[in-house]
Amino acid sequence: MFNLKGIFCINQPVLGQAFGITHPGRVREHNEDAFCIAKDKGLFMVADGLGGCNAGEVASQTAIDAVMENFANHKMALILGMPAIIRCQMETSVQYAHSRIRQKGQETPEYQGMGTTMVLACLQGATLHLASVGDSRAYIINAAGISRLTRDHTIAAEMVRSGQPGAAEAMNIPLFSSLTQDLGAGFPIDPEYSRHTLSKGDIVLLCSDGLWKMLDDARICRTVLASRDLEAAGKKLVERANNAGGRDNITVVLLQVE
Repeated sequence: MFNLKGIFCINQPVLGQAFGITHPGRVREHNEDAFCIAKDKGLFMVADGLGGCNAGEVASQTAIDAVMENFANHKMALILGMPAIIRCQMETSVQYAHSRIRQKGQETPEYQGMGTTMVLACLQGATLHLASVGDSRAYIINAAGISRLTRDHTIAAEMVRSGQPGAAEAMNIPLFSSLTQDLGAGFPIDPEYSRHTLSKGDIVLLCSDGLWKMLDDARICRTVLASRDLEAAGKKLVERANNAGGRDNITVVLLQVE
């Protein structure tokens, strides 16, 4: 007999702790970041509303709400847990978030031009699925160190990947940090998907650029590994990013595999 309940139990996330925190930083008056921890579904998100654009905080929350809505309308994707189905559902959900933000911008004048990044994680058993648009990042941290799992969708990052001369210098020029794609933009998006197998004790970090632009990877790693638990790690990361300048909103989501 085909037992959906049994399949659902097999694919439940093997989660230990999970913790999220967001802070406006020391320069920005408003916090345009948003995050979501849905442990029962194994879904985790960080969205960074674009600073300097209209209603960044509306865009980031709309993106998260749209992804959750789309997964709720397609429950079988999580129940079956097949990698190809999960990938399709994640990419479809991000595309749906893109269209919802654009729709809101067309319907409400003060929302026109709003946009956001997104990094979406889906944990099924020991398999981590990721979909991202923009420059919010995902990392794995463990005793061996820290590994970045996502690629930035910025002009500078694209220059580096293509081996263009002067790409390294461009990383420090604000103009070249402009996004090449974001949710809500007036052009099609291509969410970047990847899949990773986690081991016991691995810590997954999702964050907005307000963290990684203030702290390099090595310092992020040291801070997390030196903390007694994920809550302490998240709060310490925010504190250190603020002490380093806090030039943008800072959002951190941490989860650990058992």
